[in-house]
Amino acid sequence: MRKGLVLSGGGARGLFAVQILKRMRDYGFDFKTIKFISGVSVGSIIGAMIAQGDIDTIIKVFPTLRNNDVYKGKISTFNIVKNRILGKNYVLDIEPLHALLSKYISLQKAKDKGIVFHIGFVDMNSGKYRTCTQYDFDTDENYIRAIMASCSQPVIWKPQRFSTHFEEFTNASDGGIITVSPIKSVLQHRPDQVIIINSSPVNPTVHKGDFTMEQMLLRTIDLAVGESFAKDMERFKEINKDPFRFVPSVIYQTDLDEDSLNFEDENLRKLRIDNANQMFFNPLTPKQ
Repeated sequence: MRKGLVLSGGGARGLFAVQILKRMRDYGFDFKTIKFISGVSVGSIIGAMIAQGDIDTIIKVFPTLRNNDVYKGKISTFNIVKNRILGKNYVLDIEPLHALLSKYISLQKAKDKGIVFHIGFVDMNSGKYRTCTQYDFDTDENYIRAIMASCSQPVIWKPQRFSTHFEEFTNASDGGIITVSPIKSVLQHRPDQVIIINSSPVNPTVHKGDFTMEQMLLRTIDLAVGESFAKDMERFKEINKDPFRFVPSVIYQTDLDEDSLNFEDENLRKLRIDNANQMFFNPLTPKQ
């Protein structure tokens, strides 16, 4: 079997995906059957670890992450105004993520495993959604910066600079801006089955009352992400109507709508794990 794995964005909500993967592992799923992976945002981090054969590591490490392992700072009106005055086009410092990824990510291991791993990001200069794989890089640094670019939500985090064999990108940002669930990258390989794990809610909860500036910024991103996934799934279902292109699918979808930047709250971590356990089902039986 040649299976594909699609991992969405979602920030701290990525714990949903990690818990689903843990349940799959404990269930006896053979991760060696995964031959193609595509990921955006936090999905690119999780995907990178699976691509290099470190499924056990990501399952162990992700639940222990805290805000300062990923970023420094806080989204506030004061910080937005301060950084604007300082000429910065972002609010939070994402460099702690660079240190974290440098500890665990290995380009050589990813190449040696032979899995095709697609990283999705947006080239802010051209406005186009782009992908690259581990085979497009010569150095860990450029590979890690590409993964960081996939995570770098505009305004919140700094766009990233990196180079592939073919091209240099100077302002690369979160792929979830355009496609939060990058199914197409996997489908082009004609897998025997595709597993989709979406850590972002499709239907956001109703907000009551006024928004602060910070809440409005985060709400805008969440709404865009939810709409992006809905469109991704509609395109996938449309493609799958063709009997000659049909791909059996397993889809895990969270219904939680909570703070994607909060790695701290113990109750949120438990909620994400419980939600994944609730949504989990036998991955060996295709379900749409």
